[in-house]
Amino acid sequence: MLSFLAFILLQINLFSPPADSISKPPNRIVEQKLDTIRIIPDTQQVTIEDIIIVGNNKTKDLIVLRELLIEANSLVNGKEFREMLERSRNNLFNTGLFHQVSVDYIPIGPSKVKIVVMLTERWYFWPFPIIELADRNINAWWLTKDFSRINFGLYLFKFNFRGKKETISLRFKYGFTRQIGLTYNIPYIDKKQRSGLNFSFAFSTNKQLIYNTLNNRIQFLKELDQFNRKEINTNITYTYRRKIYSYNALSLRYTFVNISDTLKHLNPLYLGNSIQSLQFFSLEYVYRYDRRDYRAYPLKGYYIELNASQHGLGILKREKINMQYAYLMARKYFKWSERWYTGTSLKTKISTGRFQPYYLQRGLGYQNDYVRGYEYYVIDGQNFGLLKANLKYNLVKPGAIKLKKIKNNSLNRIQYGFYLNAFADGAYVQDNQFNELNKLNNTFLHGYGIGLDFVGQNDLVIRFELTRNGLNQNGFYLHFSAPL
Repeated sequence: MLSFLAFILLQINLFSPPADSISKPPNRIVEQKLDTIRIIPDTQQVTIEDIIIVGNNKTKDLIVLRELLIEANSLVNGKEFREMLERSRNNLFNTGLFHQVSVDYIPIGPSKVKIVVMLTERWYFWPFPIIELADRNINAWWLTKDFSRINFGLYLFKFNFRGKKETISLRFKYGFTRQIGLTYNIPYIDKKQRSGLNFSFAFSTNKQLIYNTLNNRIQFLKELDQFNRKEINTNITYTYRRKIYSYNALSLRYTFVNISDTLKHLNPLYLGNSIQSLQFFSLEYVYRYDRRDYRAYPLKGYYIELNASQHGLGILKREKINMQYAYLMARKYFKWSERWYTGTSLKTKISTGRFQPYYLQRGLGYQNDYVRGYEYYVIDGQNFGLLKANLKYNLVKPGAIKLKKIKNNSLNRIQYGFYLNAFADGAYVQDNQFNELNKLNNTFLHGYGIGLDFVGQNDLVIRFELTRNGLNQNGFYLHFSAPL
């Protein structure tokens, strides 16, 4: 699903952290000293005497220091030192806590420096109105322009809660899906800042919903006289981040689903073999290794993710599900020159289980798993492989327009950047359950095209793409995330 959040700007200065022990000189003094910086030779040994953090009015120093590759009282050579500065800046920017990040140094002797981290914090309390499509993307919704397939409501977010990068969110939805939910994320629960916890709960009901796939198009049930599906989802996740770039998560989830007689009649395989209710526990493990320069729109680095799940643990007597699946994703980004970039992505899914209910099965056509040019189609299946490739040219270099009449540094800058790109994708979906009614299943899919990407602040990405797919169909599509 794709969310369009119309921003309401509001800041509440609650839970501000107390002053920390690290000194925080005025910004103007630091800026004057930074003007005297000299270049350190590659082979020269440099001693890091101290780290100065400026601008973290709410964020605890320990959260900032966790992302730095440089430590006080350490000794490094000049080449490693410059690389550490750049990577530390990227790490801080990717936390999502700051609008602007500068990591630089002040020489205080022949071979001694002080590190200066200058930050501009984002606003951390946000009420987001919800305008959310029930269709898989805006392009699929535009075919019908059916406003009954829209959710609306309100998200309440408190980012950086207590200044420790924690997040509390409440959500209230009404429309296609009615939902109330709560999430609390605690990234660190130990002194070494390696372990964390996440809790979530959601109760949802639907009068309308997707109930089947026919000719590789999803079918909607629109019966407004009754609730056709009720769901309860609860989740507890333990996270472990030993090093900066690696992430581990182990989740235990409980799911309860109940469907109407109408839905069971339309698709007896929705929950499996004319089942009307299903409840089960799931165990999921996720591993990520992220070395991208900018997560919302990466241009350099690489990303690896492994996701393995077991649905049905045999804990409940009525558990009627036993299936396993695993995803493996690898992405690589290259910078060839000042303006030219390439990116490649490979994602595979392998699943097992004698039968997979329609409710749990996912192939291509959801979220970012699709071949460009097939945005209108869903290709269900138990296993798939998806390859994407991009060539980009930086048409307009990233910059910012400063609004002089707004004094708040968190709101007075409009960031921008434009990229031209050419792309080609290919995929294959293996399906042994629904292929008789869907001709694109068990076939090779390919698409290619050109596009224009806009990259703005707060991780905003807007893509305009012209495509041609393997069915010899041309298309123009709009997206709101990086392609890979």
